[in-house]
Amino acid sequence: MSIGAALATSGVSAKMIRPYEAIGLLRPAWRRGNIYRDYGSHDVQELQFIGRARRLGFSMP
Repeated sequence: MSIGAALATSGVSAKMIRPYEAIGLLRPAWRRGNIYRDYGSHDVQELQFIGRARRLGFSMP
């Protein structure tokens, strides 16, 4: 799924996905041949978990 669809499903902003990948909180997305990120259902579940944790007040680096 595209980054836009993953964001709409998870509630996490695009601005936050890249830092989460950089610090290892989220594994880097698979890249399509056109270099766009492609997210699977497991990735979206992790993003949903991160989004819920943030809404509950947990701080993320």
